[in-house]
Amino acid sequence: MFPRHLVLATLAASAFLIGAVHAADYPSRPVQYIVPFGAGGAAELASRVVTEGFTEALGQPFVVENRPGANGIIGTVQGAKAAPDGYTLLQANGATFSVNPLLYKAATYDPAKDFTPIGLVARQPYVIAVSAGLPVHTLDELIALAKEKGGRLTYATGSTSHQLAGELFQKEAGIKLTHVPYNATNLALPDVISGRVDLIVTAAYTAVPHLGKIRPIAATSAERAKLLPDVPTFKELGYPNFVVEGWFGVSAPAGLPPEVVKTLNTALNKHLAQAKVREAFDNAGFEVTPSTPEEFGSFIKQELETGRNVVQAAGIEPR
Repeated sequence: MFPRHLVLATLAASAFLIGAVHAADYPSRPVQYIVPFGAGGAAELASRVVTEGFTEALGQPFVVENRPGANGIIGTVQGAKAAPDGYTLLQANGATFSVNPLLYKAATYDPAKDFTPIGLVARQPYVIAVSAGLPVHTLDELIALAKEKGGRLTYATGSTSHQLAGELFQKEAGIKLTHVPYNATNLALPDVISGRVDLIVTAAYTAVPHLGKIRPIAATSAERAKLLPDVPTFKELGYPNFVVEGWFGVSAPAGLPPEVVKTLNTALNKHLAQAKVREAFDNAGFEVTPSTPEEFGSFIKQELETGRNVVQAAGIEPR
């Protein structure tokens, strides 16, 4: 009979070798790519570009699975609970990773611990835009009107990352607005266009088709939005601490083998370096931002801390 310690050592070595073989063969079957929102909008564009790149580079279908619900929480929780074998990936974004865990008790995941970061994909500028009928054309005029109305001006959001920008706006400008949340931006826009809601926080990409019906006042991004180059940033207008951007990245359940992480990150960054891919993102107003897994992990922690500071300053309690 073999000594117990030799048996255990042999089993451990066998498990390591099996894992190494599986990682070397990865992927050997289709991969599920969970998007925690419904089809349409910026999330769909980002997921389509990413999965096409993985499929092309790795020779297996990477299939988008839309899992909407609860502001992205349902799909994100499913992604966290999946097996860490590389056959379930998750689209990470600012709303689900930077804000939801701070606002909703149902978001029972820790973005910094329950996921393996693969890589950042792109960042997206937001703008604050007013209904065309609102008599303001500059940020100063909007702030003055908000102070005059004493909290009666309303602002719409279609995601929690938009809400974060709205809360930071109120904090930095010293004003009070009434928040009107919607489940999606496309549901909010008709009410802003009609004037039932006074202003909206939305992506520049989403605002452009409605110019003339809504009026962008300021961009919340670090740089001016490519699609709206005439709209100044909050930083330019005297608010250096006001930077909130949307972003998309690729993540997996915690515990993904390092070899699989490397395979995915390499394929992702090679795809993002292609001219046709950068052109597709540029046309939608995105800034392509490839990264290492370590850089993406640090970025997630930083974004979560920024969100925590804004939520605490606004006195928002999780619900």
